[in-house]
Amino acid sequence: NNKTIDIRYYVIITFNIDKLNVYLFKEGYKRICENNYNLNDEESIIVNRNKNNLYITLDKTQPDYFVITKSVINIVKKTFISVIKNNKLKLISHQKGYNILGLDFIQDINDKIWFIEANHSPTLNDERIINISKKLIESVVDISESLLLHKPINNENLYKII
Repeated sequence: NNKTIDIRYYVIITFNIDKLNVYLFKEGYKRICENNYNLNDEESIIVNRNKNNLYITLDKTQPDYFVITKSVINIVKKTFISVIKNNKLKLISHQKGYNILGLDFIQDINDKIWFIEANHSPTLNDERIINISKKLIESVVDISESLLLHKPINNENLYKII
């Protein structure tokens, strides 16, 4: 409808004694620009610059959720396999913990999903995504507990990618 849209999903990377796991948090969101698309107006092209944009939670109730999520999973898997293969993530033998990344995507006019960027310190305190943030933090707490207790991570809010 002549609006710019971007899509945010969160990835949680866990480190546990030379082992790396990558999880995709199942819920994401679409940011829809309030302004009509105009190539000469930066505010209408870069969605996260405008505070009045519409945020729509991407969960299983959205009609395009599974199509978008499947594409996102494929992109995340290929990306992290490449990063690991090319030795871009170095693990220290005693390292344990996690990292949250905010991954941004766009959907073109043909519904193809494109990866834009990874944010190593994504904002989680925006009131428009508070429900997603709470579930994400709960998942991180579950992961942390599992790592500390050497238990398998079993969380219904995550897709295990690697």
